[in-house]
Amino acid sequence: MSKPTFEYFNSAGRGLASRVSLFYAFGKDGWVDSRLSSFDEFKANKEAGKYPMGSVPVLTLADGTMVSQSTAIARWAAKQSTPRLYPDDPNKAIVVDFIMETFNEILGKTPAANPPELRKEYSENGPMFKGLTALEAIYSKCDGGYPTGALTIAELTGYMFVNMILTDDFTNVKPEYMDKFPSLKALHTSVPATDVMVGYHKEYSS
Repeated sequence: MSKPTFEYFNSAGRGLASRVSLFYAFGKDGWVDSRLSSFDEFKANKEAGKYPMGSVPVLTLADGTMVSQSTAIARWAAKQSTPRLYPDDPNKAIVVDFIMETFNEILGKTPAANPPELRKEYSENGPMFKGLTALEAIYSKCDGGYPTGALTIAELTGYMFVNMILTDDFTNVKPEYMDKFPSLKALHTSVPATDVMVGYHKEYSS
């Protein structure tokens, strides 16, 4: 039987939560981690109409069905992973969904890097500040832990986002910006130290 195939760039980004979940759902050899070698390869595939939404990540299921949307893919895999990276409890699940969707909405609405004033306004008074403020309120109640009591795809998504800022990979938003959100900033150290991420990084660098 064919294996599910995940396609994304050769970096963590929006693919991290999905890759980690796929690894713990299907093991090292039970899925295909197809990494684009360059943006030019992505552009050629997009122009050829390969991707349903014209973007990646995409997941091709064993029966050939191709789906996109990073949260949908991550959730599908996390529901099958061991350890379970998506909760069965609907009250916990909706918190995970809220966190993931908020991080992804912030990324999706991010304005162009230039002129710099656009991202300055976005991060200081706009959707980015408002979204992170709402998420900080959730994590600040966890005393260094996680809202559902265990690591989930919400924290994997949060780690990816925070890492972008702290490594100065979010143009015109400086690393010190995360000092406003200490509980979210803490994901940058707590998530990589988990058994889940340590095990994943034994097999994959990103």
